[in-house]
Amino acid sequence: MSDKKNTSPFRIKKVGPIFKYHFIDYDDWEKLMNQTEDILTIENKEEWEDWNQNAKELRDLISGIQKRIEKEKMGEGVDKLVQKVYHTRELQDILDDVIQDFIDQVVLMSDKELNEDRSEWIKNYSDYDKDDEYKYHTSVHTIAIELEQLRRWNKIIYDLPKKSVRLD
Repeated sequence: MSDKKNTSPFRIKKVGPIFKYHFIDYDDWEKLMNQTEDILTIENKEEWEDWNQNAKELRDLISGIQKRIEKEKMGEGVDKLVQKVYHTRELQDILDDVIQDFIDQVVLMSDKELNEDRSEWIKNYSDYDKDDEYKYHTSVHTIAIELEQLRRWNKIIYDLPKKSVRLD
């Protein structure tokens, strides 16, 4: 047998008909580095230092990636908590629907069409209390109309009852 030491950081193990490869652990790496440093000659010492520097950069890069992955995992947990408490995704979906309705329908409405109490109109003329398949869309349209009222006139239109004065 040869007295030559294995200076490769890769290990090969035959398991049945296949070979398994793995990289040595950190402690073995350090031992290997110390042993290899002793057997280097002056000619290839610079080459070795370049390789070692590249290996250090690679280890630093891997360490940075592992830290970022851990932070992202923590961020996912925070995101789940935020969703559970504030329901921001659901709210964003509703706002997206309101904006789409606003663009598709409401922005094209005349002042005359908008100058009415939408909530009162829904109460008087719709089947809102029944199991209406359009209840969500009706609500979204109402919010879009009220937003346009707010944009055009800085207020939402409400039909306020007239105060009657008793003269007894």
